[in-house]
Amino acid sequence: MYEEIKALLEEKEKYLTELCAAFEERLAYLEESLLIIRKKLKNLKNEAVHIRKEIRRKVDPDKIKNEDLGHYLETIVNDKIIELFSTLGFNFTQARSNVQIMDEQNSRVLAEVDILLENNERIMAVEVKLSPKIRDVNKHIRRIGILIDRGKIHNETRSYHGALVGITIPNEVKEYCIKRGLYVITQNENGAKIEAPLA
Repeated sequence: MYEEIKALLEEKEKYLTELCAAFEERLAYLEESLLIIRKKLKNLKNEAVHIRKEIRRKVDPDKIKNEDLGHYLETIVNDKIIELFSTLGFNFTQARSNVQIMDEQNSRVLAEVDILLENNERIMAVEVKLSPKIRDVNKHIRRIGILIDRGKIHNETRSYHGALVGITIPNEVKEYCIKRGLYVITQNENGAKIEAPLA
């Protein structure tokens, strides 16, 4: 009887030992799997951070690549801007992009105009900024001043005007432009809109 109980206990002990070994093996596997999952989660988080940065870069106007800005500018010049100004009675016959204002005597560039519109009566200097700030407006006003000064040297009799083109233009910047005699053109999903300066 005693021997039978002893054998039974030894068998139970062996079973429990094997069960513990299997449990420990399973636990080790789960720990290894958890480590792998944690690594994958870390990689996913890093990828998510990268994607968010890319999204912010693409939707933040100040970080859009120069080639994107160039494409936008080209689209405005070719498809919209002369047509827009014609609604105000400005029938421009010529549109040039990236026009350099030169100091011929010293062979140096004084300024560069993104778009220069012309007809027999008017010259319109247009600055293109995806999200312009007031400092950009002030720079453009100075640019127009340089253009006027160079025109005087060449006995230019046409009137000079300025405009600002943007996708997102804060209200305070728009009001600043209009008060200082600049036309404002905004572009959105519904098309382009032009606002004239105060008379």
